[in-house]
Amino acid sequence: MEVMMIREYEHAFDEKDILQRLRMPADHVFGENIHKLLEKTKAIAKPKAIFAACPLEERTDHTVTVGGQVFRSATLAKKLRGVEVVYPFINTCGKELADYGKTITDMVDQFAFDMIMEYYRRQIDISLNSVLADLVPEKKVISVSNPGSLAGWPINEQRVIFDLFGEHADEIGVTLNKNFLMFPVKSVAGLKFGTEGSYHDCELCQRSNCPNRKAAFSQKAYLEAAEDH
Repeated sequence: MEVMMIREYEHAFDEKDILQRLRMPADHVFGENIHKLLEKTKAIAKPKAIFAACPLEERTDHTVTVGGQVFRSATLAKKLRGVEVVYPFINTCGKELADYGKTITDMVDQFAFDMIMEYYRRQIDISLNSVLADLVPEKKVISVSNPGSLAGWPINEQRVIFDLFGEHADEIGVTLNKNFLMFPVKSVAGLKFGTEGSYHDCELCQRSNCPNRKAAFSQKAYLEAAEDH
């Protein structure tokens, strides 16, 4: 399996974007603090992503085999019907930012820096999607699913993704602990794939106030997933 790494990204956000995510006015005085943090991060930020193009080797009603690793999820198996190639991935804000975040002592600055790290992770994810856009079949869009985001695909399946990538996860500085949580915290692992219509796990999540929601809750999709269990 050929694993590819992405390091290039566009710094396409500023203090106003962070303020908006924090639900503060664009002219809030705290913007000056955020601006200083952003200036500091420009010198140290190294967000990264790894991915691989893997033929879907086998799919049953409750499992999917990719790269010799078996993912156990009826919901995932259903979503991958008709999909021939999937793209396992891990993206991260980078250990460099996470380590710097540990040195921040002001609680409000810590809160803002948490969002700054998330924005860097999103920027590298945009770079990843740009690469995948040239790989997925024509007229299909990139969809994504992540272990732990749904009851039907538990968080312990993070281990399967890390087993699939092996030492390559270490190369981008991402580790998985015994509770299947990643460090840096602002890291995401999962499977991307091409579909006729976009799909995201958010469609099955009823947490209405989630700050990272990428798709509206779909009662139809939720009920269909419930039938799989």
